[in-house]
Amino acid sequence: MSRRRRSLGAGEGVSIVRRRRSGSAADLDITPMIDVTFLLLIFFMVTSTMNPASDVHVPVAEYGVGVAAANAAIITVKLSDNGPPTIELGEDTGQIGALQDVSAFVEREALEGRFDVIIRADRDVPHGFVQKVGQQVANVEGALFSYEVEDKPSY
Repeated sequence: MSRRRRSLGAGEGVSIVRRRRSGSAADLDITPMIDVTFLLLIFFMVTSTMNPASDVHVPVAEYGVGVAAANAAIITVKLSDNGPPTIELGEDTGQIGALQDVSAFVEREALEGRFDVIIRADRDVPHGFVQKVGQQVANVEGALFSYEVEDKPSY
């Protein structure tokens, strides 16, 4: 390191010493920071649980036997911001229907061999409206319907 003395002005006895930095001392080694970042990423990926996102919050079950959703027609009843609840016919189809369209949907599904119907209703939907959907399903001969619920928490 070289030291230079420099005078600030005439008659002043103050001098400044400047040091030069070498190029390697000015660089920052970020390898440990990258290692820690990847370790944290791996930790959170391993410890997180992957739950399918459900936009319907169904009530908790007390009794009952499960129905296989793979071979069933699914009707989703969601609470809308304004007006009556919306009815989605089929799982993730985006087909929105009215209460009168439920019977025709169940009949089409029965022709394809799906006689089990699962009604997935949001907790905040009025019970009377969910009953009306169940009555529309019951109007179709041979159709059996179930209400989707959450598993009872085990303590």
